Amino acid sequence: MDNTDVITSTVLAYVREESVLDDVEKIVVGFSGGPDSTALLTILNDNFVDIEIEAVHLHHGLREDAADDDHGWCEAFCRRSNIKFSAHRLHVLENKRQGESIEMAARRLRTAYWQERLHSCNQGALAVGHHIGDKIENFLIRATRGSNSSGLTSLRSRSLVHGITIIRPLLCLTKTDVLKYLRTKGIDDYCIDLSNESDFCPRNVVRNRVLPILLQENSGEAGLIRSIDILEQDARFIENEVDRNIRQLTGRRLTTAFLSRLNFCIWSRFLRRWVFEQTGDDTPIRGTMLHNLKRNLKEESQSDPVVFNLSKRYNLRIRSGEICLEQAEQKPFAVSLNWNWRKSRSIDIPGSDIKLTSRLIEEADAETRAQPNREYFNSRFFSEELTIRTRADGDRMIPFGGTESIRVKKLISNTKLTRDEKQKLILICHSNGDIIWIPSVRRAHLGIVDRASDKEMVELEYQ
Repeated sequence: MDNTDVITSTVLAYVREESVLDDVEKIVVGFSGGPDSTALLTILNDNFVDIEIEAVHLHHGLREDAADDDHGWCEAFCRRSNIKFSAHRLHVLENKRQGESIEMAARRLRTAYWQERLHSCNQGALAVGHHIGDKIENFLIRATRGSNSSGLTSLRSRSLVHGITIIRPLLCLTKTDVLKYLRTKGIDDYCIDLSNESDFCPRNVVRNRVLPILLQENSGEAGLIRSIDILEQDARFIENEVDRNIRQLTGRRLTTAFLSRLNFCIWSRFLRRWVFEQTGDDTPIRGTMLHNLKRNLKEESQSDPVVFNLSKRYNLRIRSGEICLEQAEQKPFAVSLNWNWRKSRSIDIPGSDIKLTSRLIEEADAETRAQPNREYFNSRFFSEELTIRTRADGDRMIPFGGTESIRVKKLISNTKLTRDEKQKLILICHSNGDIIWIPSVRRAHLGIVDRASDKEMVELEYQ
């Protein structure tokens, strides 16, 4: 049996023992073109002919020509291998929020894409090429952040994250196994991301500097893997306890008596799950809040309610032995500022994660102009300074295609925006005060571009 057969047999056995593909009818493979995802895609395509498989390449727009080359290689590889292929651009830098690192922005955009991509895919799963080395890196990074056993062992063979079923069939292989498999298959031109060699993010520091020293001092990774496996068993036991108690609570209100009966070690996971089932928000539970809550439950009951802050959005309120979830009071979003779009081509809106960018262009194709977060205006109409503000009573505008002004309140009420989204809307106004665009709602009938006579237009983009 050659190396390919041994490694393939190891993966197939792991997939079977871990029930990785139970009820999965379609696999979308996150295909970067690197060695890990290339090995994963090849093994899945060669051995699971009864399951629909599609390779999806996400172009982050971060490495210029190198990223374009990777895209081209992935597409050509799938064409030769007769594998369905698609690609999507994330535009990470353009969509990075204020105070957000590039790594965080990329992760957020990837998650949002996969959620949308797999939302309508019944019994579909996202396959990623994580191997044993990634599992160790994840453990070490999470350990420095104070994670519990579920966090320390979060790279599982199969998990549900933000509604996405994620499978990791290669968690039984080392990086050496992956490279050996590719060599045996004659695949040696896979993509190499040189940014992985730099220490621009914590994961690269752990991979390139910390882990080699740690493994050298401790004669390899066997001990770490054994510890992670033991922790994962403990985590699964606690998670099963959470499931059991959530089922007991279903249809009943959460009381202080019920929570007090639970072992404190499951409180964070229990409350996180309880909040998620009520709101759909995955809200991490802070340790300081848990200890304050525990201390309060030990004290004598009081008639006045006690409030604990869970997050920016939610509070826990305790009164008369009952625990309730409520919206946290938030300061109303309000902004009023001037923007010279010629001198400063982008502006971050204070108190929000909104960013506006501008540029002068000569033309834009139909696909570009159809983007819902962009609008185009006659450059001769545009004043150099725009006003950006939140809405006020009595605001009116003439919507695109209309002839009469309409109340902004009516335009907004006709949208499908949530209450929170409506409260955070901004109005972009001409220097004379006329509203020219309400992003996510409508643009005005002002500044329309005449393609026959206008050689230059202003593109505004809302992020």
